[in-house]
Formats: sequence, C-alpha cells, structure tokens
Amino acid sequence: MTRCTIVLLAVLAIRNSPVEALCSSLDIVSSRTHTRLAFTNRNVMSTPACVKKRGAVASRLSFSPADSSDSKEEPWIRPAVHNSPMFRAFAIIYALLFAIYQSSNVPAVTGASALQKIGKYVILAPKAAATLHVLSFATWFGTVVYTTFIAGITMFKNLPRRTFGTLQSKLFPLYFQLCTGMIGIQVLTLIAMPNILSKTSELSLGIAFVSTLLNLLYLEPASTSNMFDRYKMEDEGKKETDEYKKLAASFGKFHGLSSLFNLVALIGGTVHGTRLASGLIV
Repeated sequence: MTRCTIVLLAVLAIRNSPVEALCSSLDIVSSRTHTRLAFTNRNVMSTPACVKKRGAVASRLSFSPADSSDSKEEPWIRPAVHNSPMFRAFAIIYALLFAIYQSSNVPAVTGASALQKIGKYVILAPKAAATLHVLSFATWFGTVVYTTFIAGITMFKNLPRRTFGTLQSKLFPLYFQLCTGMIGIQVLTLIAMPNILSKTSELSLGIAFVSTLLNLLYLEPASTSNMFDRYKMEDEGKKETDEYKKLAASFGKFHGLSSLFNLVALIGGTVHGTRLASGLIV
C-alpha cells in the first residue's frame, strides 16, 4: 500500500504542475479494518481551487485601486515629536499626576466666579445638570481617546493614503463639532456641581474648549484644503515643483498644530476627569 501511494504521488507530480500537485485533495477514509488513501486528480489546464480560494481571500484583504504614489516615495508628512505614542503617554500621565495633586490640595471655589455668574441663567435642576455633565464628559473623553489612539492609527496603517485622507476629511469636522458641543455642555453645567467646581476645572475645560474650537474653525479646514491641493498637483505631475514643496511644508505645519491642540484638549479632559472623580468621594 505504501509503495503504491508513493508511485501515485510521483505520477501526479510529473503530470501536474507543482502547484496543482500540492492542491490535489487527500481524502482519508477510515474504517474499522483499514485506512484507504484516495487521491483525486483535477484537470491540469484549470486553475487550482486552492489558488482561487487564496486569491479570493487576498482580494478581500487588499484595496483596489492602490495609490500609485505610495510605493517608494518620501513620507507624506514627517511625524512631529508630539505625535509619537511615547510623548502622548508621557503627557497624559503627567496631566493625571498633576490633576491628582491639585484635587487633593485645591479647595472648591467659594467666591463668585465667572461660571457661577453664567450659571444663574442655566435653568436646570442640579441633578439633571450633573447627569448631563457626566454624560457629556464621558462622550467627549471616550471619543477623543478612541479617535486619537485607536481609530486614527488603525486607518492610517491599513488604508491607502488618499483613501485615508478623504475619509478623515469627512470624519474630522463631525469629530470636532461633537467635541466642541460636549465641552460646552460641561462648562455650562459645571455650576451645578459645587464639589467639582474649582479653578482647576474651569481652566482645564476652558483650555480644552478653545483648543477644540480652534481645530474646528481653522486648523482642520486649512489642513484638509491643503491636502486636496496636494492631491491635485500630484495628478498634474507637479510634485517636484516649488509650489508643491511649499504646500507640503504648510500641510505639515497645520497638521502638527491640529494634532497638538487635540492633545492639549485631551490633557484638559484628563485633568477635569480626575477632579470629577474626586467629587465622588465623600
């Protein structure tokens, strides 16, 4: 039986191509008395089924058409220092430690602050305002963390450059609109939480609001417009011109500032979140 099997394998290897020989199916039929090996030969001229299957899987995992400009070219943008995971992690940890220190040493605001004056015009029950504050903080902070550390990095590494850029041009305006609205709600409802209201919370939320609003109104639109101008010049074959290099430098500036202010807003959220958590301890 063993010799017959070896001879049959040799015949198949000679008649078929190497790929076809490997793709010949091996059916193992078990019985109580013996094991029979049966080989099923396929048409030599047809495409092997395993190759078709692997090709189908590969096509689902690939993106078509791929960017012709993605192969062996200079980076689209040189990453800034504050965009590195190490720098971001250090900034968040430092903000967290600072907030913990502030929460244990800075008392709540007792005098008439600016928020207390504004709060007179906010007609909400204290519990409703506190609930709205917590939900808006959770929505904002979770959105920023997911976008900054998970979604953005994953899409950047797995999508063609232009596909990634076009997708981000649609997502980022909505992202900054949502964040600006959620921070605004927190600012207006902070007055209803006397155990949380402090100069630290006012300052951290104020900085986060201004940083996000600046991204929404100026930095993100400028970056997106610059990006599409670069795409257009690449299609026109003007990638080596001085104008294109000027656009590339401008894009790096706007993109770097946008990511920096997004990180600043995240740091503000970390500080305020720590202060918010300290109010839960009675």
